[in-house]
Amino acid sequence: QSAQSNQDLRNLSKDVRADAFLLWSASVHEDKFTVNLRLVSAKSNELVWLKEYAKKTTREQEELEFESIEMEMVVSSWGLASERDGVGAVEDATLSGVTGFGLRRREYTTLNKDVEYSLGVEYFRNFSSSDEFNVSGFNLEGRIFVNISALKDWVNTKAYVGIGQAFFSGSHGLMMKFGLEFPFVTNGFMAIGAVYLVKEDVEWDSNADYEDSSEFGGAGLDLTLGYRF
Repeated sequence: QSAQSNQDLRNLSKDVRADAFLLWSASVHEDKFTVNLRLVSAKSNELVWLKEYAKKTTREQEELEFESIEMEMVVSSWGLASERDGVGAVEDATLSGVTGFGLRRREYTTLNKDVEYSLGVEYFRNFSSSDEFNVSGFNLEGRIFVNISALKDWVNTKAYVGIGQAFFSGSHGLMMKFGLEFPFVTNGFMAIGAVYLVKEDVEWDSNADYEDSSEFGGAGLDLTLGYRF
């Protein structure tokens, strides 16, 4: 049962052992949203603290403000490496990186526009050393971006951290990325950072000159170009 009078509040404070109550009310009038907060003493019912939050907006402004979802296309170069041992006198073969192509869904909340989130999928494969290595796979990744306020007067820089699960060439492993993102031409951006993939054994296509399997993964440089639409 709700408290209907000051005496009801005093009685309730004894039951729940409270020194004060926080009361609130909300209203809308002519596109103005108002929330009132009041802290009331449980013993005397005196007003201890009062705060009002108000915001005036229109339906068009609300729709514009909450339209915070963007899509991104990205092309990346990841310094993920592998080495395949040669048989006999054949020199070992090395792989120094793979190329990724991705699509991300990116959004921010109206509570804090300095923090953004993205969920994306990336396809990656190697274009070099293709005779000895055949890396091909997908990475599903969630990412968080945070504005670096100290640099906003020079360039709108964001720090990012991403965690994903990569599936490649019959194996899978945890993939992590972190770094900095900068604006680059209209609606474009570039990112420089590091990528890490837990090393896993991969069975390569059969080749009489090399061992059939080796580890792929480790840490490397992450370079990305993207376009936002």
